[in-house]
Amino acid sequence: MSRSTVSGFCAWEQEEPANMGAWPYMAMQARAGAQVLHWAAGASGLGALLTGDTIAVAADRRWAAFLYSYPNRIPLPAGDVAAIGRRISEVPFDRVYGAWPGDDISSDAKARVLRSVDRYLGMLDGSWTRG
Repeated sequence: MSRSTVSGFCAWEQEEPANMGAWPYMAMQARAGAQVLHWAAGASGLGALLTGDTIAVAADRRWAAFLYSYPNRIPLPAGDVAAIGRRISEVPFDRVYGAWPGDDISSDAKARVLRSVDRYLGMLDGSWTRG
């Protein structure tokens, strides 16, 4: 594994390091820099994801959004969102901590994020029932 460090930030030269000590690191394959930390001991041992803005907690905390650029509100393509859904289905978590204070899904986060993947993809292909 090769990496370079500048001012405390690491740039990885491979898809994903196997482990960062107590913090397993997951590449989301959505875009360069789209990474998530899985905190296995978080949420009282149920697991938590620290997501930044790739999996963005929505204003309605029952949902998440999937963004290439949060500040510019640029969404991710369907294939990237499907890949995120497959990747997060592999890990246990009950909570999501988003990019900003208060941007959290405090319980049942895995089901809520996976339901958000379905909704996102369904809205793009027209199969999601609106209402």
